[in-house]
Amino acid sequence: MRAHVLRGDLDVAVVPAWGAKTVSIRHRATGHELLYRRPGRTPFRRREFGDWAFGWDDCWPSVDPAGPDYPDHGALWRLTGKVRAFSESTLEVELVPRGDRAWRYTKTWTLEGTRLRVGVRIENLSTEPLPSFWTLHALVRAEDDMALVFPAGDKRMTVYGQDFSPRALPPPGTASKFWLPGEAARGSCGIDYPSLGLAYRLTWDPKDLPYLGYWATNGGYRGERNVAWEPSDGYYDAVETARAQGALPALGPGQAKEFTFTISWAAG
Repeated sequence: MRAHVLRGDLDVAVVPAWGAKTVSIRHRATGHELLYRRPGRTPFRRREFGDWAFGWDDCWPSVDPAGPDYPDHGALWRLTGKVRAFSESTLEVELVPRGDRAWRYTKTWTLEGTRLRVGVRIENLSTEPLPSFWTLHALVRAEDDMALVFPAGDKRMTVYGQDFSPRALPPPGTASKFWLPGEAARGSCGIDYPSLGLAYRLTWDPKDLPYLGYWATNGGYRGERNVAWEPSDGYYDAVETARAQGALPALGPGQAKEFTFTISWAAG
Protein backbone atom coordinates (compact mmCIF):
# COMPACT_ATOMS: atom_id res chain seq x y z
CA MET A 1 0.00 0.00 0.00
CA ARG A 2 1.29 3.45 -0.91
CA ALA A 3 2.41 5.75 1.88
CA HIS A 4 2.17 9.52 1.47
CA VAL A 5 5.21 11.06 3.19
CA LEU A 6 5.52 14.58 4.57
CA ARG A 7 9.18 15.62 4.63
CA GLY A 8 11.00 18.14 6.77
CA ASP A 9 12.59 17.98 10.21
CA LEU A 10 10.31 14.98 10.60
CA ASP A 11 9.40 12.35 8.03
CA VAL A 12 5.72 11.49 8.54
CA ALA A 13 4.28 8.53 6.59
CA VAL A 14 0.53 8.04 6.23
CA VAL A 15 -1.25 5.21 4.38
CA PRO A 16 -4.67 6.51 3.24
CA ALA A 17 -5.78 3.02 2.17
CA TRP A 18 -5.31 1.80 5.74
CA GLY A 19 -7.93 4.08 7.28
CA ALA A 20 -5.48 7.01 7.05
CA LYS A 21 -3.15 5.28 9.53
CA THR A 22 0.05 7.16 10.33
CA VAL A 23 2.70 4.45 10.22
CA SER A 24 5.85 6.48 10.94
CA ILE A 25 7.02 9.71 12.56
CA ARG A 26 10.81 9.75 12.22
CA HIS A 27 13.11 12.43 13.58
CA ARG A 28 15.27 13.08 10.55
CA ALA A 29 18.42 14.36 12.31
CA THR A 30 18.72 11.32 14.60
CA GLY A 31 16.75 8.70 12.66
CA HIS A 32 14.75 7.82 15.78
CA GLU A 33 11.18 6.62 15.26
CA LEU A 34 8.38 7.79 17.58
CA LEU A 35 5.57 5.39 16.69
CA TYR A 36 5.38 1.75 17.65
CA ARG A 37 6.07 -0.35 14.58
CA ARG A 38 5.22 -4.02 14.93
CA PRO A 39 8.11 -6.35 14.03
CA GLY A 40 7.53 -8.70 11.15
CA ARG A 41 4.97 -8.60 8.40
CA THR A 42 1.92 -6.35 8.71
CA PRO A 43 -1.35 -8.26 8.14
CA PHE A 44 -3.00 -7.22 4.90
CA ARG A 45 -6.51 -8.30 5.87
CA ARG A 46 -8.09 -6.09 8.54
CA ARG A 47 -10.21 -8.63 10.39
CA GLU A 48 -9.44 -7.78 14.01
CA PHE A 49 -8.03 -4.55 15.38
CA GLY A 50 -5.58 -6.50 17.52
CA ASP A 51 -3.83 -7.54 14.33
CA TRP A 52 -3.78 -3.90 13.25
CA ALA A 53 -2.61 -2.28 16.51
CA PHE A 54 0.53 -0.41 15.50
CA GLY A 55 1.29 3.18 14.56
CA TRP A 56 -1.41 5.81 14.95
CA ASP A 57 -5.13 5.46 14.30
CA ASP A 58 -8.07 7.63 15.33
CA CYS A 59 -10.87 5.83 17.19
CA TRP A 60 -14.36 7.05 16.35
CA PRO A 61 -17.32 6.71 17.06
CA SER A 62 -16.10 4.70 20.08
CA VAL A 63 -13.23 2.51 21.30
CA ASP A 64 -14.90 -0.56 22.79
CA PRO A 65 -17.27 -2.50 20.50
CA ALA A 66 -21.05 -2.22 20.96
CA GLY A 67 -22.88 -3.72 18.00
CA PRO A 68 -22.59 -2.91 14.29
CA ASP A 69 -22.67 0.87 14.75
CA TYR A 70 -19.73 0.80 17.18
CA PRO A 71 -17.07 -1.67 15.97
CA ASP A 72 -13.94 -2.46 17.97
CA HIS A 73 -11.67 0.60 18.08
CA GLY A 74 -14.05 2.50 15.86
CA ALA A 75 -15.07 2.47 12.23
CA LEU A 76 -12.20 4.35 10.61
CA TRP A 77 -9.40 1.78 10.50
CA ARG A 78 -11.36 -0.51 8.18
CA LEU A 79 -11.96 2.17 5.54
CA THR A 80 -9.99 3.26 2.49
CA GLY A 81 -9.38 7.00 2.50
CA LYS A 82 -9.48 9.38 -0.45
CA VAL A 83 -6.62 11.86 -0.77
CA ARG A 84 -8.00 15.37 -1.26
CA ALA A 85 -4.72 17.30 -1.10
CA PHE A 86 -1.05 16.39 -0.82
CA SER A 87 2.26 18.26 -0.77
CA GLU A 88 5.61 17.89 0.97
CA SER A 89 4.18 19.49 4.11
CA THR A 90 0.40 18.88 3.98
CA LEU A 91 -1.96 15.95 3.51
CA GLU A 92 -5.75 15.83 3.58
CA VAL A 93 -7.67 12.53 3.58
CA GLU A 94 -11.42 11.90 3.58
CA LEU A 95 -13.06 8.77 4.98
CA VAL A 96 -16.67 7.91 4.12
CA PRO A 97 -18.40 4.67 5.19
CA ARG A 98 -19.94 2.15 2.88
CA GLY A 99 -23.63 1.28 3.12
CA ASP A 100 -26.33 3.43 4.72
CA ARG A 101 -24.27 5.09 7.45
CA ALA A 102 -24.16 8.77 6.61
CA TRP A 103 -21.15 10.63 7.93
CA ARG A 104 -17.89 12.08 6.65
CA TYR A 105 -14.51 12.15 8.42
CA THR A 106 -11.81 14.51 7.13
CA LYS A 107 -8.30 14.69 8.54
CA THR A 108 -5.40 16.99 7.71
CA TRP A 109 -1.73 16.75 8.64
CA THR A 110 0.48 19.87 8.41
CA LEU A 111 4.20 19.57 9.11
CA GLU A 112 5.83 22.60 10.76
CA GLY A 113 9.45 21.87 11.69
CA THR A 114 9.44 19.16 14.36
CA ARG A 115 5.75 19.78 15.03
CA LEU A 116 2.81 18.11 13.31
CA ARG A 117 -0.48 20.01 13.40
CA VAL A 118 -3.53 17.80 12.88
CA GLY A 119 -7.08 18.86 12.06
CA VAL A 120 -10.18 16.66 12.32
CA ARG A 121 -13.65 17.39 10.96
CA ILE A 122 -16.56 14.99 11.55
CA GLU A 123 -19.89 15.56 9.81
CA ASN A 124 -23.20 13.85 10.52
CA LEU A 125 -24.90 13.70 7.12
CA SER A 126 -27.94 11.82 8.38
CA THR A 127 -31.30 12.96 9.77
CA GLU A 128 -30.71 11.29 13.15
CA PRO A 129 -28.49 12.23 16.10
CA LEU A 130 -25.16 10.38 16.21
CA PRO A 131 -23.91 9.61 19.75
CA SER A 132 -20.15 9.28 19.37
CA PHE A 133 -16.79 10.21 20.81
CA TRP A 134 -13.27 10.54 19.44
CA THR A 135 -10.10 9.09 20.98
CA LEU A 136 -6.49 9.38 19.85
CA HIS A 137 -4.85 5.96 19.45
CA ALA A 138 -1.21 6.78 18.72
CA LEU A 139 0.96 3.91 19.97
CA VAL A 140 4.50 5.13 20.62
CA ARG A 141 7.76 3.41 21.48
CA ALA A 142 8.44 2.14 24.99
CA GLU A 143 11.87 2.64 26.57
CA ASP A 144 12.96 1.60 30.07
CA ASP A 145 14.13 5.11 30.99
CA MET A 146 11.20 7.10 29.60
CA ALA A 147 9.37 9.53 31.88
CA LEU A 148 5.74 10.64 31.64
CA VAL A 149 4.83 14.33 31.49
CA PHE A 150 1.37 14.85 32.94
CA PRO A 151 -1.08 17.71 32.34
CA ALA A 152 -0.56 20.45 34.93
CA GLY A 153 1.73 18.14 36.90
CA ASP A 154 -1.18 15.91 38.01
CA LYS A 155 -0.01 12.31 38.37
CA ARG A 156 -3.18 10.85 39.88
CA MET A 157 -5.15 8.65 37.51
CA THR A 158 -7.78 5.95 37.95
CA VAL A 159 -8.32 2.36 36.89
CA TYR A 160 -12.05 1.60 36.91
CA GLY A 161 -12.60 4.15 39.67
CA GLN A 162 -9.60 3.27 41.86
CA ASP A 163 -6.82 5.83 42.23
CA PHE A 164 -3.33 4.98 41.01
CA SER A 165 -0.14 6.84 40.18
CA PRO A 166 1.00 5.02 37.04
CA ARG A 167 4.57 4.33 36.14
CA ALA A 168 5.62 4.88 32.55
CA LEU A 169 5.74 1.10 32.10
CA PRO A 170 3.87 -1.51 34.16
CA PRO A 171 5.71 -4.60 35.47
CA PRO A 172 7.03 -6.99 32.80
CA GLY A 173 4.39 -9.24 31.33
CA THR A 174 1.49 -6.89 32.16
CA ALA A 175 -0.57 -4.15 30.55
CA SER A 176 -2.64 -1.31 32.07
CA LYS A 177 -5.09 1.42 31.09
CA PHE A 178 -5.56 4.54 33.23
CA TRP A 179 -7.72 7.67 33.02
CA LEU A 180 -7.27 11.13 34.48
CA PRO A 181 -10.15 11.61 36.94
CA GLY A 182 -12.69 14.00 35.44
CA GLU A 183 -11.64 16.66 32.98
CA ALA A 184 -8.05 17.71 32.31
CA ALA A 185 -7.21 21.26 33.39
CA ARG A 186 -4.69 21.62 30.58
CA GLY A 187 -4.47 20.05 27.15
CA SER A 188 -0.86 18.94 27.24
CA CYS A 189 1.12 15.82 28.08
CA GLY A 190 4.12 13.92 26.78
CA ILE A 191 6.99 11.52 27.30
CA ASP A 192 10.68 12.25 27.75
CA TYR A 193 13.20 9.78 26.29
CA PRO A 194 16.57 10.59 27.96
CA SER A 195 18.52 7.83 26.22
CA LEU A 196 17.40 9.18 22.83
CA GLY A 197 17.76 12.85 23.69
CA LEU A 198 14.23 13.41 22.39
CA ALA A 199 10.84 14.35 23.79
CA TYR A 200 7.30 13.59 22.61
CA ARG A 201 4.73 16.30 23.27
CA LEU A 202 1.01 16.33 22.62
CA THR A 203 -1.12 19.48 22.92
CA TRP A 204 -4.83 20.16 22.36
CA ASP A 205 -7.68 22.37 23.53
CA PRO A 206 -9.30 20.72 26.58
CA LYS A 207 -12.62 22.28 25.58
CA ASP A 208 -12.54 19.99 22.55
CA LEU A 209 -11.01 16.92 24.23
CA PRO A 210 -11.60 17.20 27.98
CA TYR A 211 -10.61 13.66 29.01
CA LEU A 212 -7.29 11.81 28.98
CA GLY A 213 -6.32 8.15 29.16
CA TYR A 214 -2.98 6.39 29.23
CA TRP A 215 -2.32 2.90 27.85
CA ALA A 216 0.84 0.88 28.47
CA THR A 217 1.84 -2.68 27.67
CA ASN A 218 5.13 -4.15 28.80
CA GLY A 219 4.71 -7.49 27.11
CA GLY A 220 1.24 -8.01 28.61
CA TYR A 221 -0.62 -7.60 25.32
CA ARG A 222 0.54 -10.01 22.63
CA GLY A 223 4.08 -9.71 23.97
CA GLU A 224 4.31 -6.12 22.71
CA ARG A 225 5.84 -3.03 24.35
CA ASN A 226 4.19 0.30 23.59
CA VAL A 227 2.39 3.15 25.31
CA ALA A 228 -0.12 5.83 24.36
CA TRP A 229 -1.53 9.06 25.74
CA GLU A 230 -5.17 9.13 24.62
CA PRO A 231 -7.08 12.44 24.75
CA SER A 232 -10.81 12.00 24.11
CA ASP A 233 -14.16 13.79 24.22
CA GLY A 234 -15.88 10.77 25.85
CA TYR A 235 -15.32 9.28 29.30
CA TYR A 236 -14.30 6.55 28.72
CA ASP A 237 -13.77 3.96 25.95
CA ALA A 238 -17.30 2.43 25.88
CA VAL A 239 -20.49 4.13 24.67
CA GLU A 240 -22.57 2.89 27.60
CA THR A 241 -19.89 3.88 30.13
CA ALA A 242 -19.72 7.38 28.68
CA ARG A 243 -23.52 7.67 28.58
CA ALA A 244 -23.81 6.59 32.22
CA GLN A 245 -21.30 9.27 33.24
CA GLY A 246 -22.96 12.02 31.22
CA ALA A 247 -19.89 12.18 29.00
CA LEU A 248 -21.20 10.93 25.64
CA PRO A 249 -21.40 13.74 23.07
CA ALA A 250 -23.74 13.52 20.11
CA LEU A 251 -23.65 15.09 16.67
CA GLY A 252 -27.05 16.38 15.64
CA PRO A 253 -28.50 15.92 12.15
CA GLY A 254 -26.42 17.88 9.66
CA GLN A 255 -24.03 18.97 12.42
CA ALA A 256 -20.23 18.98 12.21
CA LYS A 257 -17.47 19.34 14.77
CA GLU A 258 -13.88 20.35 14.19
CA PHE A 259 -10.80 20.41 16.38
CA THR A 260 -7.03 20.46 16.12
CA PHE A 261 -4.11 19.07 18.10
CA THR A 262 -0.34 18.97 17.72
CA ILE A 263 2.33 16.32 18.09
CA SER A 264 5.99 17.19 18.38
CA TRP A 265 9.05 14.90 18.32
CA ALA A 266 12.04 17.07 19.07
CA ALA A 267 15.26 17.39 21.04
CA GLY A 268 14.53 17.55 24.72
